[in-house]
Amino acid sequence: MGIKSVGAMIACLLVSSTWVQAAPRLLSGHGAWGVYSYRADTTRCYVLSVPVSKLPARVDHGENFVTVSRTPVEEQPEAIMGYRLKPGSDINVVIADQRFSMFTQDNRPGFRTPLKIGQ
Repeated sequence: MGIKSVGAMIACLLVSSTWVQAAPRLLSGHGAWGVYSYRADTTRCYVLSVPVSKLPARVDHGENFVTVSRTPVEEQPEAIMGYRLKPGSDINVVIADQRFSMFTQDNRPGFRTPLKIGQ
């Protein structure tokens, strides 16, 4: 599944509470990241990426992706894995040459500290 189809799937989940909202639209691509927009009560934007590598390669990792949306106060990251994560596992993510440590809960890791990209 490519970044465009995963982006469309995530945006559909985000706006599934109402039928009148517009489908997400890919605005631009930046390497492994796509910038998407959709209309809910206001126009909302987010970035989405799928992994550029999955190790070990012989393992079926499922469909994994990371989205980041922005509020007036902070960035709101979300990662979804295609499998349940081992409780207590450490996950390290690299975004824009910055490393972030994450905790695990079911199939969703969470960031240990607030995400500040590019600062």
